[in-house]
Amino acid sequence: MQLPPSSRERLLPTYFEPSIRTLRVEAFRGFRDYQEFDLSASAVIVTGPNGTGKTSFFDALQWCLVGSIERLEGLRSRRRVEHIVNQFRVPARAVVELDFVAVGKHFTVRRTGDQSGSTLEFREAGEPTRFGDEATRAIHRALVGESELTLEALLSTSGLMQQDVMRSVLEAKPAERYRHLSAVLGLSRLEDFEEAVREAARDAKSRAEGARSNLERAESDLKQARSSLEAQERLALAKPQFDSMRQAVLDAIASPSSNVQIDVSAFSYLQSVENFAGLAELISSAIEAVEQLARSRERAKLLSDESLGGMDFDLDSATAARDDAIRNVALKRDAVIEATRALELAREAGESMARLAAAALPLLSENCPVCGHHIDRAHIERELLAVSAETRPVLTLTEALAGAREELKIAESQLSAAEHTVQEYTHAARRRTERDQAIERVSRDEIAVRAFKPTMTFDGDGDRLLAESTSVVVDRLQVIRGRIRDLISSVESTGTQSGIERARSEIQSLEDAIATRREPATSEANRARELKKLADAAVEARVAVTNKRFDAVQPLVADIYRRLDPHPVFKEFEFELDTYYRRGTTTPVVRDQVTGVSADPLLVFSTSQANIAALSYFLAMGWSAGSGALPFILLDDPVQSMDDVNVLGFADLSRHLRQDRQLIISTHERRFANLLERKLAPRSENETTKVIQFVAWDRGGPVVERREISSQRELSSLRLVKSAS
Repeated sequence: MQLPPSSRERLLPTYFEPSIRTLRVEAFRGFRDYQEFDLSASAVIVTGPNGTGKTSFFDALQWCLVGSIERLEGLRSRRRVEHIVNQFRVPARAVVELDFVAVGKHFTVRRTGDQSGSTLEFREAGEPTRFGDEATRAIHRALVGESELTLEALLSTSGLMQQDVMRSVLEAKPAERYRHLSAVLGLSRLEDFEEAVREAARDAKSRAEGARSNLERAESDLKQARSSLEAQERLALAKPQFDSMRQAVLDAIASPSSNVQIDVSAFSYLQSVENFAGLAELISSAIEAVEQLARSRERAKLLSDESLGGMDFDLDSATAARDDAIRNVALKRDAVIEATRALELAREAGESMARLAAAALPLLSENCPVCGHHIDRAHIERELLAVSAETRPVLTLTEALAGAREELKIAESQLSAAEHTVQEYTHAARRRTERDQAIERVSRDEIAVRAFKPTMTFDGDGDRLLAESTSVVVDRLQVIRGRIRDLISSVESTGTQSGIERARSEIQSLEDAIATRREPATSEANRARELKKLADAAVEARVAVTNKRFDAVQPLVADIYRRLDPHPVFKEFEFELDTYYRRGTTTPVVRDQVTGVSADPLLVFSTSQANIAALSYFLAMGWSAGSGALPFILLDDPVQSMDDVNVLGFADLSRHLRQDRQLIISTHERRFANLLERKLAPRSENETTKVIQFVAWDRGGPVVERREISSQRELSSLRLVKSAS
């Protein structure tokens, strides 16, 4: 395997102090009784049959560091289901304690809690104990340092890979996968900058449109004010005061507009101040009707923009399906209870037989009468108990229980999906009703606006009635109403001359306002254009930098993938980078070098092959993170479903993983465990390898044996001495 130069340097013999030193667990998941694990080695091999507690071991590490077990969150049928505390210790609280070394210092982390929450403690020699959020920040500083990623994100992308979530990186949405990759590669700040520029450009555009609208409104008001002044001045010179005022009002009403047309002939009755007051009230009613139409349309638009689904939905059928799912879950739970009871009875029978046989051991002599070897009665008793747990009835009932649990898991998943569907349908039905009501309100408001015909005719017809000119119409009607009120006041006070003076004053105010608004409108428009250019340039720069960084990482992903070689045809694996609606996306792709055919590994690979592709990505991200990576890598049974060739390749790769990061790896496969022991055996005086063997599991928790692997140098010396003798 040809790794990049930065990675090849790590393959040279190095020395580092193992990060995780000791793990202590009690009342946590598969651990009922207290257990302590010495992990002070550069490589730790965790082995044992399935169901003996290995995954609970890795769950304990994860829960202690981040306070949750993400892979289990979606599997709980109810939020209050206990999944942290060992079922034989409820209602006690689980306790997990971890000693680790980071930045040259020794730390201890202790977490106590259950499914409802936990308490975190962080201890450092010579420092006061930290609790809660302060302890969380201390762990982050010790393990993550200045990295942009959270500890949870680093664990999921390059620190901890568990068998249940191995393929999650391939199954993630393209945009979400892109964000994870960018963060691991230190590129998330590019997207943050791009988003900030985009937001600034949107704000600038909105301000520019507002400034332009204010300027246009002031210019329109100025035009109408000048027309009104001219009309008043003409009337003041030609007619008596009231006649002049009446004509000025008619001229203001008749001023041309493409948004609202007013029939001047309908106002021939304007012969007194009372008539003018009635007209002002009519215009006020029209203003209120137009504004109400605008509000109801805005409400209908907001509801119409919501995604209510593109197909019809049957809430009754969904509710019935949910009820069926509830009944099915109850049946499956009863089946699990019955299978558990049968298995416990079989185990108790086997244990009774084993104890009966063990009771006969004292009748034997100290040495075997056949071979003369010493009889280790304690060892024989353990062997008898172990054999009693592996009888055919026990194994058959164990398989039956596993099947019942799997069926329960499927039923609970179906129930969760059915409940989610009912919630979605209920919400969609409610929002659809609100939308229909809003549309009905729009229709009523349109009828109310049209009711002003023939006196007033507004722009557009049907659903295009006042589609784009509501504010302009309201402004114009308000101006007309203001003119009428001014004229009424003028008649009742000083006459036409005072109205002319007010009009001139209004024109001056409008001219000043226009002069004041024109410069900000121009400035905001220029700023909006410049920010749009900057936003476009930021997108191009982000794409260029990201492409370059991804191109640098791709060879490492490809090298690891080729080393594991999961597929006979698709020999290349990479992530394609794309920009969709200005958002970065990544898509996993495998290729046949001979034919050039490419495909999505999730669609064409088997479960085993897809797991290997995901493992290649996971390991590459850990190497690519460099100094920003966690000082350890935790792999929970990564070789499930691998064939022998894949296993050999991965075992060889494991030697490189432990060079600069502590490696803790588990497997249920005995042959792979033996292979790992040979591959990870210490080859220098600074390397250590420990084996934690989960032998069995009972109500007290796992039965564990521990040992340390001798170095290859010691074995070589022994062989040389033996040969010489």
